[in-house]
Amino acid sequence: MNNQLLLVAITFIFFACKPLQSDMLTSVQYKAQTRGYSLSLEVSPKQIISIENGVKSTRKLSVDQWKSIENTLNSIDFSTIQNDLNKELTAVDRAIPAQLTIITTHNTKLVEFTHNLAPTQLKTLLKLIQVP
Repeated sequence: MNNQLLLVAITFIFFACKPLQSDMLTSVQYKAQTRGYSLSLEVSPKQIISIENGVKSTRKLSVDQWKSIENTLNSIDFSTIQNDLNKELTAVDRAIPAQLTIITTHNTKLVEFTHNLAPTQLKTLLKLIQVP
């Protein structure tokens, strides 16, 4: 009986002391498309894959560049960003709809806005991931 209690106590201590898993950034995706233009970016810890109007390019990311993207994302208060997409302008191709997707190990955030009119809170991030 004492051995069983000891085993239960050790198991409890092991799991209680295990660090909490943090919500790690896995990728950032950016898409903007209209009838005459398309842009897709897939940003991961090691590279940025860009496809603009069918032309694919890949750029390597350094550890410092990825950390800068992570730090910038952590500083953004997403609750203050409005999904600001003018449906009337996009319907007649006067504005390019854009989607920014932030993917972490436990969560996915989606923000929609007009490609050339990004919310102020996102401008630094978009520059870091090299949105033209």
